[in-house]
Amino acid sequence: RSLADLERFAATPEGRALLGRSGQPYQVRILAKKTEGEVFYVLVEDRGEAPAKGVDPRFWRAFLELNGRLAALTELSFGSTRQDPQQSLALLAAFVAATRAANPPTP
Repeated sequence: RSLADLERFAATPEGRALLGRSGQPYQVRILAKKTEGEVFYVLVEDRGEAPAKGVDPRFWRAFLELNGRLAALTELSFGSTRQDPQQSLALLAAFVAATRAANPPTP
């Protein structure tokens, strides 16, 4: 419906389970969030089981609409290459811009 609805949903146990990778809401914390340019960004920490060895438990997600569909983009780091959260957010914002450019609005 709206990014505000998505932000409210993200604060619920069900929302945290979907934001995280482990599917366990009690393992997931929202560390930061912001809405900018019709994109909802959220910094997540998931202390549950990682999908791959060495993946950092902290990661950014971005949610945006592309041609009537909800798109979710994620920035993941490996523990040895962890970036500052602001650098990671900047990388994800660039990914959002590139994804929008590759998917222009349909008439």
